[in-house]
Amino acid sequence: FTTAYFADSIQTTGYNYQLPDSGIWYWRVKAYNVCQAETLSGTQELSYRKLPSLGLKAWYKADSVHLLSGNYVDTLYDVSGNGLHARQSNSANRPMWTEDKLNGYPSLYFDGNDLLNTDSLKTGTVEIFMVVKGNNFGNQYFGFGSGYHVNFGASLTPLIYIAGDNYRYFTPKQEYGKYQLHSFGFANGNTSPSSTYLSVNNTLLTPVNGADGTGFQLNNLLIGSASLNGEILEILVYNTQLTDSIRQNISLYLSQKYAPPVTLAGDITVGYGFADTVITAYKPHFSSYLWSTGSTDSAITVNQSGTYSVTVTDIFGFTSTDSVEVTYPTINYTITGTDTTLCLGDTLLWDTGLNTDYDYIWQGSGLTTPAIHISTTGTYSVTVTDSLGYFIKSDTLTVSIDSFPVQNSLGLPRSVCKNESVGLTEQGAGINSYLWSTGATNSYIN
Repeated sequence: FTTAYFADSIQTTGYNYQLPDSGIWYWRVKAYNVCQAETLSGTQELSYRKLPSLGLKAWYKADSVHLLSGNYVDTLYDVSGNGLHARQSNSANRPMWTEDKLNGYPSLYFDGNDLLNTDSLKTGTVEIFMVVKGNNFGNQYFGFGSGYHVNFGASLTPLIYIAGDNYRYFTPKQEYGKYQLHSFGFANGNTSPSSTYLSVNNTLLTPVNGADGTGFQLNNLLIGSASLNGEILEILVYNTQLTDSIRQNISLYLSQKYAPPVTLAGDITVGYGFADTVITAYKPHFSSYLWSTGSTDSAITVNQSGTYSVTVTDIFGFTSTDSVEVTYPTINYTITGTDTTLCLGDTLLWDTGLNTDYDYIWQGSGLTTPAIHISTTGTYSVTVTDSLGYFIKSDTLTVSIDSFPVQNSLGLPRSVCKNESVGLTEQGAGINSYLWSTGATNSYIN
């Protein structure tokens, strides 16, 4: 932590704090027992999106409804505080509330005849953000003017259709039968390319042909348009033109609410054995996966220590990444590298660092213990097997014995005559140079 925004001592297990601004926040807890011994939790990350209130005209969420028998809805409440509730008095045109449709949140299902009326919006400039799913090619979500169609008719592209002389087509055509994040808007009742925009799943569509009428005022959204076959989860309506950064912030709020970023389980430490470990990133709201191993499945199986990461793309087109550290029991190595030389008579202890709960087979010695002493030339390795039959193999260690000191000798102490030569009395192979205490470099001295 570099800056602490708050630190407080409390006597309860929960705490409420109003974050001052949007962004990534970090928190941790220090707990004390009755003896004042402390334990510090790990640092947790929280992504907080503070929605702009300026210009927020209406806000509808499928979990804020008046629910009737059979899960039919006659009122969709405006949670902006402006009281612009959406209602339907005719029982034949009421949508149905369905629970746990996307990340645990409910939706309103419109069967093609349903409609919710929102009077008194009274705005010519509007920007709308919504999480929806249309089941047909030509999904008309709203009935204001001549409606907002995600595709128009049987084959045409998306259309904001205010009136016969005030409309704008966009390309390309859009998919259907999927949950999507839509945002669109127009200024001063005008759908000219400079006054309107349409984005689906965080991708701006291209405005094409249309007609630039003026003066339209939006009063009633006509949610569901009495023709939509699909679902609506949340709608935000603004009566002002927003900046790109604010639009992005609202889109992130919706995407992270209904399709939260990937979060892998905490780091994994395998206490015993070498069995496979499954790491999964699966969530219904993810559309693709790419692991650091190259796998594109929702889960991977690993059996080695290491850091494994995954990047996912959610149904709204946003990407997120997380990683996990996996630690397995490992074989300790006495030396660095795979080759070593011992002096004649020396012994090397190779202790695996593992306990007797495993079975051991040493290649090069035939022993079955967790550790061995090596004193002869050879190649050594070990296979360690757990109680389930899973095993790991060590690298191979090549050991050489240096017998140079016993193969080459000046002999026993003795007396010599003046100018008598002194050299090695026993001489083996492998001598490349000589250096006497006198500084001489010959094979003998006088």
